Amino acid sequence: MPTGQIEAAFPMTPLQEGMLYHTLRDPSAGVYRVHCTTTLIGDLVEDRFRQAWRLASRRHAAFRTFFSWEGRERPLQVVRTDVDLDVEFLDWRDASPDEQQARWRALLAEDRRRSPELTRAPLMRLVVARTSDRSSRFLWAVHHAVADGWSAILVLDEVVHDYAALDAVSVPSRPDAPAFDRFVGWTERQDVAAAEAFWRATFSTAGEPSAAVAERRVSTAARASAERAEATLVLDLEQTRRLTAAAARMRVTLNTMLMAAWAVLLARRSGSSDVTFGVTVSERPAEIDGVDRAVGLYLSTVPVRQLITGEERIASWVRALQGALRDGRAHAAPGLTAIHRWSGRPPGVPLFDSLVVFENLPAHLMRPFVERDRLEAANMGPLVVTDAAMRVPNDVPLVLMALPGDCLTLKLIRDPAVVSDDGAARLLREMPELLSELANADAQCRTAELLGPSRQERLTLLQEWAASPIAVPAAEDVLALFEARARDNRDALALRTEQGTMSYASLARLASRLAHRLRSSGVQPEWLVGIVAERSPELIAGMLAVLETGAAYVPLDPEAPALRLADITATLDAVLAPATLATRIAARAVIPLDDAAAESSDGPGPHVTHPPHRAAYVMFTSG
Repeated sequence: MPTGQIEAAFPMTPLQEGMLYHTLRDPSAGVYRVHCTTTLIGDLVEDRFRQAWRLASRRHAAFRTFFSWEGRERPLQVVRTDVDLDVEFLDWRDASPDEQQARWRALLAEDRRRSPELTRAPLMRLVVARTSDRSSRFLWAVHHAVADGWSAILVLDEVVHDYAALDAVSVPSRPDAPAFDRFVGWTERQDVAAAEAFWRATFSTAGEPSAAVAERRVSTAARASAERAEATLVLDLEQTRRLTAAAARMRVTLNTMLMAAWAVLLARRSGSSDVTFGVTVSERPAEIDGVDRAVGLYLSTVPVRQLITGEERIASWVRALQGALRDGRAHAAPGLTAIHRWSGRPPGVPLFDSLVVFENLPAHLMRPFVERDRLEAANMGPLVVTDAAMRVPNDVPLVLMALPGDCLTLKLIRDPAVVSDDGAARLLREMPELLSELANADAQCRTAELLGPSRQERLTLLQEWAASPIAVPAAEDVLALFEARARDNRDALALRTEQGTMSYASLARLASRLAHRLRSSGVQPEWLVGIVAERSPELIAGMLAVLETGAAYVPLDPEAPALRLADITATLDAVLAPATLATRIAARAVIPLDDAAAESSDGPGPHVTHPPHRAAYVMFTSG
């Protein structure tokens, strides 16, 4: 129960407001309920353990904070001078180990479902379950809006050392930590107009978010209440060293190397050269003295949009990616709600479907969490802390978390309704392969070398598919397959040429306009229609357009001698060609290929059935 007077009241940050909104929309989802868990070994004195946590409560305002929003234009966070912080003690010593484990899982599940009382401080819960005379399981559950991962580890470290000091009846003095309102003030001093201009420019031409790994989409509300599954992969010592050395050679951070691999993986899976993902970063401004000792939500989530055409030099592209994060971070203070509004995305369409989190915490605080999320027994006095772990949920379907150390640990946290077990296994299998390719890239390597099939996919192509007979679809099936792909993957990459890239939607529109032009020009089924064009989107669109009319296409090289072109085109029924080549062509009808992108049409006409015996294309050889 709250016991103190009001010490301070100030606005919430945009990120806190977002968490408050999602919590109120579905209080039992537990989507922003942080669980910090450990095993405590030793003689646990209950009153002393309570006192250590009460010292933390007096030291950090986050323990005394609650939220007030009813009747307010903008919600506030309110800090009390004191709260009654208690610890629940449970005695499970009479239960078997299996029963204790079952009770522990039930406790965590029950806490995730518990509706938080956001108008009463503290916004946290402390539970100790004794499993033997010298062993206990400990849960610290706290709302994410008042504490981030850095804060949780900081507080756990302080409490364990204060507990030891209380045993000696001498609590060490600690320097005061800055109040969270200083961070709120820093956030509100950022240039909103500059941020709006930056994000409008960033997303001015962006397509749909890169759902590269989702087997199916679900609504935001469904995602928020879904359980999360986790899988872990640990790079070996040599892999980690090579990756770290490559990052230093490219003059980027290890975090940037991880983002680069993730961006390539999204491009591979989505088939799009335009990918967007989120990055969660610690936001502890150096101008706030002592901010490294502060407890609160010192985070920002930055959308990162990247174009990967395959032509970029890998090293320069990776450095540009680091610059994109730096620039986005400098304009992230207004929060994701404002950024989404400025992006032009429709309501309900997220900016991104995946998130990258790099736990770049101070080394002395990270130590309990870097080795496969487990703390090797470390004697900190009367208590030994082991099995430390932290669960920080969110409503993004897929999170890649990196925990640095001698061996880099990667965790994949996913919504199983969106990303399957097989999908997650494939992602974890490809990530170290991509990181290795990045680490081995020389100055001349281009991103195209990263965008190709993975090692496993290449093996499948060589060993399985190459040995299996395949059915070649009839011409009408080719069109149906293309149209289905264009309908279901509108913004996916369809073509990459020297002139640029083209999505499936754009290619389908161009093919439809060319087909309309062909029909308007009198092209009939079974005609032979030449296409004189460079390797270009128009060449591919022309082939599809000819098939739509029921005719057969004849690809012709525009660099061929004029006499050769004249001889061939004289035998054709019509020719698609740029206006600049019209004088070199002797066909009955020359249909202009130029400006098709600007032409309007009534949409695709009815398909003409191609019987299996009908020609789809004709090739003129040198003989």
